[in-house]
Amino acid sequence: MKACGRLQMQIYAWQDLAAAQEAAASRVSDARDALSSAYSREAATLESTASKFRDFASTIADFRKGLFSDMPGVDSYAQTRAQFDKTASLARFRQ
Repeated sequence: MKACGRLQMQIYAWQDLAAAQEAAASRVSDARDALSSAYSREAATLESTASKFRDFASTIADFRKGLFSDMPGVDSYAQTRAQFDKTASLARFRQ
């Protein structure tokens, strides 16, 4: 009877171990899913941020182009600079 009791204790221990392993595997799976979800959220956030910066850079580039030309094909900055240099030159000449 003692051998039978010892065998039953080993069976219970094995069942407890199997249940613990199953619970641990479930926790690992849950943690993996949570981590994957967090990575996906971070990737989406980073992509959104990068997209916003690309849009911002495009807007700034368009604004910059608008500053330097009133009409397509005309570099008003260069014209204004040339006029300034001419005026400055005349001012130095008259001194």
